[in-house]
Parts: sequence; C-alpha cells; structure tokens
Amino acid sequence: MKKHSIVRLLSIATLTFGLLITTPGFGAPASSKKKGTPSKAKTEEKSSTNSADTAELKKANELLKELSTSKKTSLTKLLNSGKKEDLVKLPGIGDTTAELIIKARPLESSAHLILIKGIGEKTFADIVKSRK
Repeated sequence: MKKHSIVRLLSIATLTFGLLITTPGFGAPASSKKKGTPSKAKTEEKSSTNSADTAELKKANELLKELSTSKKTSLTKLLNSGKKEDLVKLPGIGDTTAELIIKARPLESSAHLILIKGIGEKTFADIVKSRK
C-alpha cells in the first residue's frame, strides 16, 4: 500500500513539474527593458521588412524631406505621445485611425506612420503638408 502511494505521489509531482516547465513565461528572465523601448516582437511586427513596407517607407521618407529636423521630431513626438484628441486634428485621421496609431506606439520614426492601416500615401502627404 505504501509503495503505491509513493509511486502515485512521484507521478503527480513529475506531471506537475512537467506542466510548469512547459508553461510560457515560467522561468523566463525578468525583463530589463527600459521604459519607452519597444519590445523585440513589437518592433519586428511594426518594422516588417517585406518589399511593400520598404517601398512605403521609402515614399514616406521622401515626403518627410520637406520638413525641417525639428518639425520631423515634433511630428514623431505627437505620434508617440499625443492624445487621441490631438491625433484626430491631423488631416485624414479619424477616431479609428487615431486609436490604431496609439496601439502601434512607439513608432520608430514619423515615416512608420505610413505602415498603419488607413494611412496611405495621400493621407501621409497631407499630414506632412500640414506640419510645414
């Protein structure tokens, strides 16, 4: 009887330990991420290197050349920390798109705005013109 109890306990302990070590996040190192630094997964998600995204970013960077460095910085700051009410003041940005911008934060640069659903080349160009 004792032998069966010990075997049962060992079996339960082994199964429990097996479940614990296969659970995502168990034993993962603590994050040493600095505040404001995007996670690797989020960065990879947003800065996808497929050819369509690369072409879009190229167009966006061409349009941004019209702005001074301080105006580009100001736009990036607005995109990364502006409230929804501030974002909807940009041409072509409604409530839904403003929420998508907030969800995509932090953007690496103003050019990455063009990768957000609902913002095409025309809307991006209008935003750049409005910041001159």
